[in-house]
Amino acid sequence: QIFAVPSVQGLEDLDLRGAGDNPKYLRAFLPMLLRMAAVRPRIRAEAPPSGFGGTLVKLGFSEEDAVAISISRQHGIPYASSENKILKTEAGQNLEKIVPEAFARENILLPLFLDENVLAVAIADPLNGRLLDGLRALTGRKIQPFVAAKTQILAAIDRFYRTTA
Repeated sequence: QIFAVPSVQGLEDLDLRGAGDNPKYLRAFLPMLLRMAAVRPRIRAEAPPSGFGGTLVKLGFSEEDAVAISISRQHGIPYASSENKILKTEAGQNLEKIVPEAFARENILLPLFLDENVLAVAIADPLNGRLLDGLRALTGRKIQPFVAAKTQILAAIDRFYRTTA
C-alpha cells in the first residue's frame, strides 16, 4: 500500500503502485481532487495501471476535465478546453509541419500556437518529462504545455489535421 486516506471510506485500500512513480505527487493530488468533489467516496483496488488521473477517470470516479483542472491548479500549468476557447490552433503558423499528425496522435497533444521560439501545446500529461523533451528535440523549440482532457485533445486533433490535409 502506497497511499491511504483513512477519513474517506474505501480509499484506504487503494493500490496506487501502477498509478505513478512519485508518491509525493500522489499525496498532493488526491486531497485536491477530494476537495474539488471530483472523486466519489468509494474507490476499488482493481484500477488499471494508467496513471493516477487516468485510473480515476477509467473507473468513473472523476471526469477528465476535473483531473486536468486539478493538474493545472496543483502545478501552475495553464488549462485548455473547448469551453475556455484555448484548445484551438492558431491559423497560418504551419503548426501541422512543426508537429506531424502521427506524433500528435501517438502522444495525445495538439500544437496551439507559436510565439517566437516557444511552441504552446495542449497535452493530456504535461508532467511527462520524456514527452516534453522529445517534443523539444523534434521541433527545436521551447515548449509551453497546457493541460487538457484527452478526449478533447483527440477531437481537436481530428479537426485540425483534417482541415490542414
